[in-house]
Amino acid sequence: MSACRILLTAFTLSVAAAFAPPLLRAQEAPAAADVETKSPVVGVINANNVFVHSAPRDAAYPTMKLDKGAEVTVVGMKNDWLKIVPPAGSFSYYPKMAVQLHGDGKVAKVIQSTNVRAGSVLQPVKVAVQTKLDEGADVTILGEQDEYYKIAPPAGAFLWIHEKSVDAVRRLKPEEAAKPEVAIAKTASNDAAPSSGEHAAAETPSDPRPNQFAMDPGPATTQSAPESAPSATQPAQAAANLGFDELEAEFKAAGEKPITEQPIDQLTQGYQALAGSGQLSNLEKRVVDARLSALKTRTSMRDDFVNVKKAQEQLRERQKSLQAEREEIDDRIKQKNVTIYAAVGTLRTSSLQQGETTLYRLTDPSTGRTLVYLRTNEPKYAALLNKFVGVKGDLNNDEQLNLKVIAPTAAEAVDPAKVNTTVAAQIIPPSMLPRATEASTGNQ
Repeated sequence: MSACRILLTAFTLSVAAAFAPPLLRAQEAPAAADVETKSPVVGVINANNVFVHSAPRDAAYPTMKLDKGAEVTVVGMKNDWLKIVPPAGSFSYYPKMAVQLHGDGKVAKVIQSTNVRAGSVLQPVKVAVQTKLDEGADVTILGEQDEYYKIAPPAGAFLWIHEKSVDAVRRLKPEEAAKPEVAIAKTASNDAAPSSGEHAAAETPSDPRPNQFAMDPGPATTQSAPESAPSATQPAQAAANLGFDELEAEFKAAGEKPITEQPIDQLTQGYQALAGSGQLSNLEKRVVDARLSALKTRTSMRDDFVNVKKAQEQLRERQKSLQAEREEIDDRIKQKNVTIYAAVGTLRTSSLQQGETTLYRLTDPSTGRTLVYLRTNEPKYAALLNKFVGVKGDLNNDEQLNLKVIAPTAAEAVDPAKVNTTVAAQIIPPSMLPRATEASTGNQ
């Protein structure tokens, strides 16, 4: 057994003797509780690359590594783990929203009471709760990361190291223990969130009976009562704290992705579960409300974006279909060498002459009825009179004449026999329409 454990086991056994029932004393002492003392012990690391942990268990994330010969100040123990003052280089996390900077920006005042979390120089995690600060407390700013400030570990913030890695050297003298860097926060706030199953307990006087395990009794010591069974709300509190940090990390990561790739629905469900847990601090509640509001906006933006993309895709598909149909028609026209006109018919003069432009008319060769009018002063149209012609140009309505009029761009004589085969037009004389079409119409 290590010297540190020998020094501190005395407190555990005396607590067990004082509070255990007679039957238990007669059999076997209980497992070591979380013990604290007013006489801290200086220990020395006995190996290289020793991990300091955020909680008293191997699975707790490491905060730093110490090499052989480094000193630590032991203020308590739990089972095989030593509770130590955070070594040099340690830091904690505190939300930026919960403090107000003042002076040169290196000191901040707490404006919202919430949890202090253990920082790590080895990985960017901020899960383990160390203690809780009250409004008005000052913190020293060391840096920042995401929505948190890195702060000097405040009183009541401790770390853990396995007893096998530490050899006891000596107890601190009262005047040494009073120094700020090794001060022990014996009266930490009762509402401070427990770290990884830690439970604060009131101090009781040590058992006055001598204990053969104590190397050096040193000054009078005190220890905490045996660890009581955790309340039903403590596991829920730990789960809520863990979920909050995980969701915050996912929320930040989601903001760096396109709106359609963000896990908005999952984040919303997670924050809604946290909001209904009843285990959040006031600051965390405000953060959760803000996140839910932001996620609601993102949901609306995502849905609008998806709908627009869907409409655009449908439009593109329709345009592709129309383009394919147009190309198919063009191919057929090319294969059949079809010439398309605005209108075909026999060109005749018109008795309706108004203005300075000559008015012609295209007629049905069988009935002589007017199909459409042409307005032009080009001499070549006079040479095409009484001939069956095809006319190209834009077809419009003349508001003054209340007639369909073409402003021709080209005209030429056409073989009437080729109409409906290699000659096509928007306006075709009724007498020249395909008989199959007329028969079909008659059967309807």
